[in-house]
Amino acid sequence: MPALRFPQVTPDIRPVEARRPQALEAGLFMLVVALPLAFFPQSRSAFLDVKILVLATGTLLVWASGLPVDRRLALPTLVWAAVIAVAALAGVDPVESLIGTVRGTGLVLLLCAAALVALAPNVPAELLERARGWLVVTGLVVAAVAVVSRLAPDVLEVVARRTSFIGSTFGNPVHAAGFIAACIPAVLADKRPRVWVVALAVYGLGMGAAEERTAYLLPIVALVAAAWYLRPGWRRIAVAVAVVGVGLALWAIAPSSVVANGPPERYTAVGQFQTLVGERQRLAVYEANARAFTDRPVLGWGPANTWSGFLSAATAQEIDTAGRNWADAHNLLLEMAVVSGAIGLAAFGWLLLRLLPRAIRPEGGRGWATASALTLAVFAFFEPMNVVLTPLLFLLAGASAFRAVSVSAAPERGRRSGRVGRTAATVGLACLVVLAGVNLAASGLEQWGHTHYGSNWALRAATGFAPWRLTATEALAMSLAVDGRAGDGAAANEARDVVDRAVRDHPLNPGVRLLAADVELLLRNFPATQQWIRDQLRVFPNDDLTVPEHEPGTTIAR
Repeated sequence: MPALRFPQVTPDIRPVEARRPQALEAGLFMLVVALPLAFFPQSRSAFLDVKILVLATGTLLVWASGLPVDRRLALPTLVWAAVIAVAALAGVDPVESLIGTVRGTGLVLLLCAAALVALAPNVPAELLERARGWLVVTGLVVAAVAVVSRLAPDVLEVVARRTSFIGSTFGNPVHAAGFIAACIPAVLADKRPRVWVVALAVYGLGMGAAEERTAYLLPIVALVAAAWYLRPGWRRIAVAVAVVGVGLALWAIAPSSVVANGPPERYTAVGQFQTLVGERQRLAVYEANARAFTDRPVLGWGPANTWSGFLSAATAQEIDTAGRNWADAHNLLLEMAVVSGAIGLAAFGWLLLRLLPRAIRPEGGRGWATASALTLAVFAFFEPMNVVLTPLLFLLAGASAFRAVSVSAAPERGRRSGRVGRTAATVGLACLVVLAGVNLAASGLEQWGHTHYGSNWALRAATGFAPWRLTATEALAMSLAVDGRAGDGAAANEARDVVDRAVRDHPLNPGVRLLAADVELLLRNFPATQQWIRDQLRVFPNDDLTVPEHEPGTTIAR
């Protein structure tokens, strides 16, 4: 009897596609181009608040495009995002955790990063290649603005007065250097010699303009990673090293008279290489934050509350070495441990275990994405999280993890539950966009209150719209205290009400009691000033403060 033969079914292996490709393209454009370049001079934080809104909007568009979530990353990403949200609610300052107005490293940043890493593996190769080109051009713009801001800062006043462009559109030269370095592998993936040689020359000049050691170290990482994953040949790598090196060297040897907006000599990259002060500071910060993790080991201090953990756990010697104003652990893993505890670190580790084995073995011509992600990963191990670089790290790492999948018909029940989950996530991301929009509006009101005399109404509106904006609270309290010192009793009482509410709503924030002390000092209530400082030292016993004497005009050393 002949053996029965069943027909062979070839699995349908094909890249998954977004149902709304225009939304996907628009979202990626916002994340790769608009996010790094966005600034809004009418905002109090010109390079931060608008970027939070762009990040949330771009992530929502990518999600709403219908691009499927990677199956192997879906569950660990969901667990990590859920733990982050719970850690924010259980943290020492849930209101601050929403946005994180010091660095923008609150829930919006982390949840958007989680959504991007789960979606990025399924970004079509053609669109990812287009995004690579966008990244190259964006890096050129960032580098060019960085050079102009150093050589001819008056030129940029045409774009925005009273806005310093040092650090390009990041407001920080370290972050600008990290972004440009991540663009190097994207350039080397281009086959046109004129394009990559010219681009690398501009990148070298832009990173040199940062005058930071990071700008000299990260290009080495980027070039080594690009050489490994792109295999461009030793000649191209040699030319790339020479071109970038010349740009960096020009800044190192340029006479100070050429630079119109340069840092003091001790803060230049050459000066930083001659001292170990930065290493001692980071070691002190790492030790203090490790103890902060053990103080709240389960769910941590909550997103954007690392400053509270650091100042609570640091010894007097560590604060003396590093300073008191460290709002980030300057190490991504340690930061996750501090803000989300052991549970959050375990969830994040699970995500990395699913992601890294695929990301370091890219397929489909995505080696440049892996090389750029590795550059950003090295940056993330010794520099703070950033509202541009951290989401870009997760986006590129996810894109590197692409694998061809077998597409089969899913059960109707699974489809239905997937639609419910996707709708819920869409609503959640839309809420983040609204939250970021409210934050930007409040930031604009705060800026108006700072620049226009007698605009306490704007500061009141800013604190009402966005109670997490302690900068607006500080500005309102100090403005009212000035009026109170001039004899306005109602303003003095309101100033005290503002700081009392700030202390009540943010009991472990390291700055609110010092704000209260400053208000009482302006109002010439020296016993109350002393009491607020004693309260500060009771909550943060090792804080580096100099207690003022009972003399008019004495200030509080921060």
